[in-house]
Amino acid sequence: MEQQTVNMLSTYMPNIGHYRTQFSSLNSLLGKTTLTGKISSLDIAENLFEFMEATQQKFNNLQDRLIDTLIEQNFYNRYKEASVSAAIIANLLVHTIDGCSLDAIALAKGSRLVRFFSDGDLKNEEKIQILKKHLQHYQNIYTIYKNIILVNTQGEIILSLEKDISGTTKNSHILEAIKNNEKIEALSPLDFYGGKRELISIVPIMNESLHQCAGALITIFDFYQEIDQICQYFTYHLPQTILLVVDGKNNIIYSDNEHRFPIGENVHFTTKENCNFIEVGKRQAFAACCESVKNIKSGSKSIAVDWKFYRIVPLQVAFNPRGAENDFKIPEDFLNNSSLRTENLDAVILEAENINEDLGDVVINGEIIASKSRSYALNPILDSIRLLSDQINFLCIQSIENLQRSIFNSLFSIIDGYARSSIQLLDRYFYEKSNNCRWISHSSIFRKYLSAHMNSQLESSDTRRIIAKLEDINKTYTSYADIVLFNTNGAVLANSHLIKGTHHTVSSESIVALKGMANSNRYYLSNFEVPQFSGSTDASYTFMAPICDELGHFIGGVAFVIKVEEFKEILVSFLQKESFLLGENNEIFTFFIDQDKNIIATTKDDVNLDSFKLENKFDPRNPKSQKQIMTLDNGATYLVSIEPSVGYREFKAGSTHRHFISCFICIKIRDEDL
Repeated sequence: MEQQTVNMLSTYMPNIGHYRTQFSSLNSLLGKTTLTGKISSLDIAENLFEFMEATQQKFNNLQDRLIDTLIEQNFYNRYKEASVSAAIIANLLVHTIDGCSLDAIALAKGSRLVRFFSDGDLKNEEKIQILKKHLQHYQNIYTIYKNIILVNTQGEIILSLEKDISGTTKNSHILEAIKNNEKIEALSPLDFYGGKRELISIVPIMNESLHQCAGALITIFDFYQEIDQICQYFTYHLPQTILLVVDGKNNIIYSDNEHRFPIGENVHFTTKENCNFIEVGKRQAFAACCESVKNIKSGSKSIAVDWKFYRIVPLQVAFNPRGAENDFKIPEDFLNNSSLRTENLDAVILEAENINEDLGDVVINGEIIASKSRSYALNPILDSIRLLSDQINFLCIQSIENLQRSIFNSLFSIIDGYARSSIQLLDRYFYEKSNNCRWISHSSIFRKYLSAHMNSQLESSDTRRIIAKLEDINKTYTSYADIVLFNTNGAVLANSHLIKGTHHTVSSESIVALKGMANSNRYYLSNFEVPQFSGSTDASYTFMAPICDELGHFIGGVAFVIKVEEFKEILVSFLQKESFLLGENNEIFTFFIDQDKNIIATTKDDVNLDSFKLENKFDPRNPKSQKQIMTLDNGATYLVSIEPSVGYREFKAGSTHRHFISCFICIKIRDEDL
């Protein structure tokens, strides 16, 4: 780090000023003691005090290096902690936006919408009202859409679930999507909302008979309410911080402090040492950046690809000692016996130890010289050197331990955030999958097929058409290993992955549960197990929903088998090693377990749950949030944060299932041989 940057940062670190003053005082005393020794000892110990003078010069250089290292490490500690905070919000928000994008594509492919636009009579009020009721049901199931709108090729609003929305839109994104027959997402001012900015997904819908675009579906996602809720849930632990989201042109699209940073304003940052700085009022602040998540699954022109998320932290706040406390008490032996130290800090510690040894050698050799020459005038000088050596050693240890304590506190904060956000994302993921399952179960094409099956009126072409529909849904929602349609007895009639399984049967337990859910929006979630009725051979979770005829009688159901790899993707999406203050050899891994201690997903293939010795520490059937330091069977010690799913939306008591999933985040802080 450049000295100018180091000097600027040091003015905001009270502890550094304290250490600098003490080191300077000790250096001055060491210099005076060296000079006194040279004068008093005459030529008896001339070589000894020449060595002492060289040692004093080493200490003079060391104190500058140590102070600079403390400043750099403290800064990067806070900066990366803030960056992780921004990354958590980015991951959750972009995941939700991506899910909305997939939902819009699937909804636009629905037979009712396609049939409505293919019939060509877009002004038929009776058809519009039937379709409106259909879309209102969709909105009630998915809950996150502010409005759903249909427009024709001229942008005229044909249908809106929200009242008083009519006319012809001139929005360029909507007209471009229709013109080019391509899906577009945009955070755009909408003329039919009085110019208010909204996040919209625009999906063109084809007239199948004419093979041309006949209009578009527009879903409106309440972007600002969603990110507000995420920010409130993941409140940053330091006060006076600001979260910004900017687009590819550095225009602010979200700010949780519009007084300082209004939405729409262009923002500029100063970059030093690959870190961003900005003035907030008259105060200097850093702006830790997280670029948006790139693994967009919808395959469309995602608006979030070029976004950047910034956590702005005033320097005065970042390095206020009162804001650095953590409730968790760190054992003292971990502060000076840990593998978390960086190479720079290790080098400084080694140099400090060498200087302390050199001062010890001066005292020992001085005592020998004084004894042999009977020059007892050396003794008071040697006593001063011994005292200074102890004080220097104590100050070095104290400053380094405080830095280590700061690193531990930041890591506790980071892994706690990662554990909570992993469960939060898992909960959102389950919610999305349950919505897909419940919505598809209301599809008229499946209801008609199962009714025909019950009445023995099926033809082979009907089954081929159903399989094609299941395959089409699976192509849109690629996170499913299989989508299965079955009758009242659980016999599989069709599935999206026609490898095997069409002659298998859904369990009687599932059928009994589904029969009890007829005429509701409830769903059934299996245990973590291999679905015997499907072509999938991996253990996973399966979502099921009942299908009823027009009289409300149970006639079968649909099952969505989750790809087990999806759960590992959730873990990997958050767990970025570069976000931690770790060296190359530091191990970090995470995993999900269920209430039966099954490992659902892990980033460490050979993880052994027994090595954690969880008895009397953690009960997977009654899990609690906790942070612990654990020593595993291999002798290595880990910092562990555990977050259970208890209380989250899809895991609340009283629901149709009582599945508990817990996330473990583990960072090695000490090797077995330390």
